[in-house]
Amino acid sequence: EQQRKLFHSFEQADGSISRRFGGSGLGLAISKSIVTMMGGEMWIESEPGIGSSFIFTIQAKTGFTRSEHILDHRILEKNADIMLVDPMADIRNHFAETVFHIGLGCKSVSTAEEALALLEENHHIPFIFINDQLPDIDCFELSKAMKRIVPDAMILLICPSEGSLEDEKALHAGISQFISKPLLPS
Repeated sequence: EQQRKLFHSFEQADGSISRRFGGSGLGLAISKSIVTMMGGEMWIESEPGIGSSFIFTIQAKTGFTRSEHILDHRILEKNADIMLVDPMADIRNHFAETVFHIGLGCKSVSTAEEALALLEENHHIPFIFINDQLPDIDCFELSKAMKRIVPDAMILLICPSEGSLEDEKALHAGISQFISKPLLPS
């Protein structure tokens, strides 16, 4: 008897529920409406003392899988490495693992001195990520020094929030992009 009312707006099987939990009786009505718009049906199967199941069917197209890389194939062909300059070992390790799963190599260092020495040895690092909180040098000064060694590198500054640093100063330092912390695979 109660089941017939459940899918109507502002109706509940037990009126005391809305007093205890603040429900309006719209959830199932909205759900049924969405299911109906998708060419399906929705119903309830219930047994007193056991519980209730809300079941629905919808019409949906079969999906497909993309097998393409998220990066430009020219980058992958070059066996490119990415550099990370960050004083925290756990962040460097996590970043290197994430980059490896994308299909690239990662050179990670903890200081500006190590970063500049590595760039002097290897001028073919196209992407450099720099933590904005380096203890041994200002990140803008490091970026300028890196650009003198590898002018074509894209330098990405990892900072607490996007746009938190002065854009003119960043452009002068050769920063290509700001990336918000924390670094996530996406």
